[in-house]
Amino acid sequence: MQQTRRWKHIRSVKIYRSIFVVRHLEPARMEDIMKNVLEYLEQSAQKYPDKIAVKDTACAYTYEQLWKKARHIGSRLTKHTTPNHPVCVFADKSADTLAVFFGIVYAGCFYTLVDPSFPEARIRSMLSVLEPDMIVDGSNAPDKLAACGCTERVIRMETLVHGLKFECTSSEDIENVAQTGTDGVTGCVNRQKELYAIDETDSGENGDADRQKELSEIENARLQEIRESMIDTDPLYCNFTSGSTGTPKGVLVAHRSVIEFIDQFTEIFDITKVDVIGNQAPFDFDVSVKDIYSAMKVGATLVVIPKAYFMFPNSVVDMLDENHVTTLIWAVSALCLLNRLHGLKHKVPADINKILFSGEAMPIRQLHAWQSCYPDAMFVNLYGPTEITCNCTYHILDREYTEEEKLPIGIPFPNERVFLLDEENHLIEPGSVGKIGELCVAGTTLALGYYRNAAATAKAFAANPLNPDYPETIYRTGDLASYGGDGLLYFAGRKDFQIKHMGHRIELEEIEHALAAIPEIEGAACFYDRAKNKVVACYIGIDDKKYLITAMKNKVPDYMVPNVFCKVDMLPLNKNGKTDKKLLEAQYKEGAFA
Repeated sequence: MQQTRRWKHIRSVKIYRSIFVVRHLEPARMEDIMKNVLEYLEQSAQKYPDKIAVKDTACAYTYEQLWKKARHIGSRLTKHTTPNHPVCVFADKSADTLAVFFGIVYAGCFYTLVDPSFPEARIRSMLSVLEPDMIVDGSNAPDKLAACGCTERVIRMETLVHGLKFECTSSEDIENVAQTGTDGVTGCVNRQKELYAIDETDSGENGDADRQKELSEIENARLQEIRESMIDTDPLYCNFTSGSTGTPKGVLVAHRSVIEFIDQFTEIFDITKVDVIGNQAPFDFDVSVKDIYSAMKVGATLVVIPKAYFMFPNSVVDMLDENHVTTLIWAVSALCLLNRLHGLKHKVPADINKILFSGEAMPIRQLHAWQSCYPDAMFVNLYGPTEITCNCTYHILDREYTEEEKLPIGIPFPNERVFLLDEENHLIEPGSVGKIGELCVAGTTLALGYYRNAAATAKAFAANPLNPDYPETIYRTGDLASYGGDGLLYFAGRKDFQIKHMGHRIELEEIEHALAAIPEIEGAACFYDRAKNKVVACYIGIDDKKYLITAMKNKVPDYMVPNVFCKVDMLPLNKNGKTDKKLLEAQYKEGAFA
């Protein structure tokens, strides 16, 4: 049964590709060309106004509510922002966070989520790169922003979202901040009302009554003017990845890239209005882009699972089951965690039929555990860095894999050119089985580059060496891959010191930079133990691992804190005078640091 259903889907993909070609031979009408992801929301709001678009543990929005709420938010933001400038959202993921995202887009800006749990140093670094027009603070730690020097151009999310008496659908009453004058944090007064001189029509009893009506003609005109000036290459969001110098890099992605990818993604994997997507990924992680915009495009329901739930796997599976979730688009680490903590022994949610995973290599043993619970589900291995808008290759599992086998990363998505270059920048043909080269990507889904980082952009987004005839930009992933005898692509590691850990792409140099900044550390070098999925730090300095862990948590996100600390007397050098990380790794594997 399992194999029959999987092969049926494989055949549908082949049929789809034929349809895709035919469709694109037809002349396109201007009104059919989508330029902005807001059209996903607007079309679904028109088709399914009363259907739940997004819900979390506190509230839910129908498509019509989400659309109206986003427009109200956008209208208010236009008074304080400039189109194509960044607006930061300092908050965890939620239904309100999503409403703010769309409001930012209605204002003609692009959004960046800044995780409140990040260390102050990282938050400062991100904000210094962005210099946002505004910061929407939905955190429980407003003092953290103040400590980062952000005392102006900050507005509480509760004021922005619920200062209007257009409430979301909720099992519990949501306090109207405009009535209390508080910002949702005990003892904190909403300072931003005065800062932004929100007029009486924006809050208060009379303003709330007014806001029950549609936007005023002036507000509608302002939003329409902004909308008409938008083009599909305008930026939509900026997600930050690790940087080799210790400064995070902001990957800037355009509307066109997301539209191009999501249109293919939902079609290939048959994501439709009947689906319920269970969101695992944080909203600053590009896996969430697939959750958000797949749901908005097809009119599905997005269920936002709180980050804290993943420490309590029973809560996760209960939420999946109670909400009749059908689709998981998760990081490999999350699927493995849920199984290792015995969540699937507590309950097997009944409605799941699609499980798509990415971020790092899926351990076959963990895959088997999920397959045993869902023998008829579609399992998909996805690959791709943030810089190419989520994914560039995929493989629908069509057979059982043994623990000695590697899962293929598969074939390219339609309208994405994926190819391998050897060390001399020569093309590696698919028939050259086993020959390893750098995986490169070209096409519409490429990011715009790194925000305000021309040097890093020029290095990674380079001219295609295979095309001397006209400018063609490619993204050099730094990932190594090869073709198998089956014609599929297989991941083969990194060509530099960048790794994938816990679903995140990390520069080991950034971890080393943070370690070196600790006064008690005289030198440090890091490598990745792929067999055990652990970041190993070899260092010269204080022999107090608890202190080092605490110090690192004040400098980098938790997923970048080394899993193993090895104190050494010296760091060996290679013939080029650089730290010999290969020797350190060999010594570590031999137990020299035990």
